[in-house]
Amino acid sequence: MKHILFRKLFIAFASAILMDASACTPNTKQPNEVIIEHDLKTQLHSLMPQLGHRNWVLVVDSAYPFQNSDGLTMVNSELSHEATIEEVVKAIKSSVHVSANVYLDKELDYIEETDIPGISDYKSNLNTKLGDWKTKKVLHEQLISKIDSVSKPFKILVVKTDFTMPYTSVFFELDCKYWGADQEEALRNRMKSTSN
Repeated sequence: MKHILFRKLFIAFASAILMDASACTPNTKQPNEVIIEHDLKTQLHSLMPQLGHRNWVLVVDSAYPFQNSDGLTMVNSELSHEATIEEVVKAIKSSVHVSANVYLDKELDYIEETDIPGISDYKSNLNTKLGDWKTKKVLHEQLISKIDSVSKPFKILVVKTDFTMPYTSVFFELDCKYWGADQEEALRNRMKSTSN
């Protein structure tokens, strides 16, 4: 009796799995992964309208970790690290709706040419690429923690390059281009004064 019951359960279970498998198309996409069908410039052009205030775009070196968060999407860039930064800057500056607060690893200021040959040129080129954007220097671990925290309610786009210089990631925190912090503060003060 147990043998017959077990056999019926096994057949029902196997049938359900086979029916489910045949009804589904295979999903080769891993969680948090975007399969790039176009070059990075085209991909950014497609994604920028979806991103807004409180989203982040990161350009990271090759050792940046793949964080375990549903809000984080990682894409690989076919461009050099510096060219990738340039494309992200162009995409943000040309958008009508977002600007960016830029964060850099504080450790970068303390890496010398004797530690990593070429780092001085990278720092100089980075300042040129970022132009008039002010940067905030924050310890790398604090930035990683911030991204982990922010990726719970908001989407983070991580663009990974094959760059092999440490602490060279650039973190763009998107903000509203057409409504600034001063305007927001004035609005909140006005709301307080009229509600009293």
